Amino acid sequence: MAQISLECPHCLTERAGFSGSQYLHFRPGTNVFILFLQCGVCGEGVIGKYSGSNFTGWAGGREVGDTKLIEMWPKKPAVDAPEHVPDNVRSFYLQGMDNLKRRNWDASGTMFRKSLDTALKRLDPTGKGTLQNRIDNLPVALGITAPMREWAHQIRDLGNDAAHEEEPFTEDETKALQALALQMTDPLLVHSIAGGVHRAS
Repeated sequence: MAQISLECPHCLTERAGFSGSQYLHFRPGTNVFILFLQCGVCGEGVIGKYSGSNFTGWAGGREVGDTKLIEMWPKKPAVDAPEHVPDNVRSFYLQGMDNLKRRNWDASGTMFRKSLDTALKRLDPTGKGTLQNRIDNLPVALGITAPMREWAHQIRDLGNDAAHEEEPFTEDETKALQALALQMTDPLLVHSIAGGVHRAS
């Protein structure tokens, strides 16, 4: 069987080469089949549902024909950001999540820090100086609590390590940073952001 190019739902490699030859009829008497495939990058397996009048020839590597992929399992993991987050904050957070799934720890950590930095600029457009100064000087009137300030500093510190340290960022550090970034976009902070933008406009 010729290699099939797919995005792997495990390692998220785009156009990864998959191979496999074991298949079953989805339902007897139909041209729909279940094919077992293995990713050539990470070695994990997937199941594909295919249709085609000459599927068996295609699966044997003898023909191209009209075979098409209908569905694949497992599905690529869904990645989303908390609701009501401003679009630019959402974009940076989702980039962090995408790199987390791809095991790009340094890139992921940097994006989580950037999502915080951008959120704070929306929250307090008058803030000046470094990210540390802007966290320290967030107005109490915006509803920012001491734990939120501490979470923000932890994200800043870890994000700085991801962006600037010579030692590679680790998976555990990235997951800790993601959890903190998610805490900083919980409904209370989101309402604070919305309120801060409203009051500033």
